Amino acid sequence: MRAFFLLSIAWAAEKGDAELKLPGFGELLVKSIVALVIVVGIILLFSWYIKGYLRRSRESDFIKILDKIYLDSRRFLCLVKVGEKFFLLGVGDGGVNLIAEMEKVTALEGEEIDVTPSFKRQLERFLGKR
Repeated sequence: MRAFFLLSIAWAAEKGDAELKLPGFGELLVKSIVALVIVVGIILLFSWYIKGYLRRSRESDFIKILDKIYLDSRRFLCLVKVGEKFFLLGVGDGGVNLIAEMEKVTALEGEEIDVTPSFKRQLERFLGKR
């Protein structure tokens, strides 16, 4: 903004105007608001692009995290599908531990379940509500 002000003074002095016209408060306010909107727009576009890039870099056709349930703030159980197998992993401060490897995920009654929406409910049934 200061550079624009100095340029307008130099331009007016170059023209040889006897009276120097400075931009008014309203004009400076409008220009500042327009500049702020442009900067915020650029920041939003950049963050949208980065978020999409990170999401694309985490996707995989062969490995899918189906569900996870937090045991406390630092440890959780995670159900992962790799190919046709399912793995129940324990994740915590000590790293990742394999708890179980399964061909199919079944409920207590023996019927096969859809693991995507209801793994959390099934795990709560296995472990009991705490």
